[in-house]
Amino acid sequence: AKLNDTQQPVAGSCVGIGCLKIISDFDAKSSSSTLGKVSSVEKWPQATLKAWLETSLNLQSNQIKSAMKYLRTGKDLLSLGDSDLEKIFMLNAAYLHKRKLKLAIDELKAPDKIKYPRANDISTDWICDVWLRDIGLVQYEQSFRLNLVDGRLLVSLQKKDLEKYFGISKRNHQTSLLLALELLRKCEFDIRKLN
Repeated sequence: AKLNDTQQPVAGSCVGIGCLKIISDFDAKSSSSTLGKVSSVEKWPQATLKAWLETSLNLQSNQIKSAMKYLRTGKDLLSLGDSDLEKIFMLNAAYLHKRKLKLAIDELKAPDKIKYPRANDISTDWICDVWLRDIGLVQYEQSFRLNLVDGRLLVSLQKKDLEKYFGISKRNHQTSLLLALELLRKCEFDIRKLN
């Protein structure tokens, strides 16, 4: 991926996992330097917004396309309310996409207030391909993928979400997931500590 002179991804230059690293590096630099103030996010051009939505949030292309009709800068994104998110991103209430988006926007607004910053390193693929397998619940992989569950969203999951969004009604399955989540919390969602 190519970066312009402000270390932002250039539109159309991000492909695959490498782009995720660029965005992560950009976010890490942003949150630890003067670029990390909300004002810098407000100045993101549409191309940076699009790259962030694609790589950091892994939103569906139709959702991103819809949002790009309304969002021109980061300031537009930061000013969205709940009903705006649903309309602009064409969010389906049956999934957790709205919560994921809200958590990500809150993080952009106040990166210092994030309790588990390492959770952002946890991808949907790791959750579905490794974590669910390790805890013996691979049958819920499709539900986790449909909900685009990443580390940021995993942090927010509660027992009531398990049945409502994932169809996990068996009590022992719920308990297994909740205990696995508790272990991740004890590791501060730093998956390197699990090995």
